[in-house]
Amino acid sequence: MKQFWYLVPLFLAHATCSVSMVLLNKTIAQGFDFPWTVLFIQNVGTVLIGYLHPCLCGSKSKVKDDSKKAEEDVEDPKTKVQLRICGMKVPRKTKNRLLVALQTAFFMATLFLSLKALRFISVPLYVVARNTVPAQTALLERVFTSVRLSVSAIT
Repeated sequence: MKQFWYLVPLFLAHATCSVSMVLLNKTIAQGFDFPWTVLFIQNVGTVLIGYLHPCLCGSKSKVKDDSKKAEEDVEDPKTKVQLRICGMKVPRKTKNRLLVALQTAFFMATLFLSLKALRFISVPLYVVARNTVPAQTALLERVFTSVRLSVSAIT
């Protein structure tokens, strides 16, 4: 029960940020018809915040990766140095770099289309549609991989 009360403010903060961002983007989309510029500014701001946070707070994220294969992919075998861009690990293998680029392109297309859609639909409809994405993902995963969604898989 203690975890429940710990999570409530986190969910409320997420909901507040999410709805605030939608309202801000709706306002921007109605008066400024340059979605690529908006995406560029928002993404540059996100990268700067992510890059400056450890510098300003004096701490670095300590994410533990137990996979040797993942480490081999981001580490140059000759120099034993991890390849990084703005502090983010870059895969060494070309195939994995292309997959990251493809995923990024799809993500940017999704953001572009959602900004374009905000001009034509209401905020409540947009929020409902966006919040159904996890359910749609689970359904598509079940259809394509025949994997059932269970409570143990979520927790």
